[in-house]
Amino acid sequence: MTLKKLTLLFVHGWSVTNTDTYGDLPEKLCLEAQNYGFEIESKDIVIGRYVSFQDEVRMEDLAIAFGEEINKITALNPSKNHQIACISHSTGGPIVRIWWQRWLNTHHKTANCPIRYFIMLAPANFGSSLIKFGKAQIGHLKSVIEGSEPGTNILNWLKLGSSASWSLNKEWICSNGRQISPQGLFPFVLSG
Repeated sequence: MTLKKLTLLFVHGWSVTNTDTYGDLPEKLCLEAQNYGFEIESKDIVIGRYVSFQDEVRMEDLAIAFGEEINKITALNPSKNHQIACISHSTGGPIVRIWWQRWLNTHHKTANCPIRYFIMLAPANFGSSLIKFGKAQIGHLKSVIEGSEPGTNILNWLKLGSSASWSLNKEWICSNGRQISPQGLFPFVLSG
């Protein structure tokens, strides 16, 4: 039996610098998928590697960097039968959603979206109450000790009810539903 190829992306949150966030989930999914006819290649995308701790970096910059990763994957796997699925946590959710909105606005249709399934685990779609720690003096002290910046633009986007997060969500809430289609992206949100 020929297995269908799928790239499974794990998009980590803003302050993650290692790939322990998902535990054994990537390995378990790769093994279990074979029972359903899929061969999965899993790949971690750590937003911290996208210089998210530099103050001038914006969420849009991270979405562009994420898009470059998608372009690399599609270039290596040009077959129409190759699929990409994405699981994100925390800040990874809005990063992928911003990328998706940019992709949709460029292509004006949902068909042929490179990502087929998008699972958000506790996404920071409307911001995060944890941002107060990153913006507090202790967060700034940690940045100084580690020789980085706190990532002010990212933290401002992630502030609960920020105008930037509202703008992204309003575009989805007030839309005609074009973001989701049987041929395009199929998103899920799981929160605990």
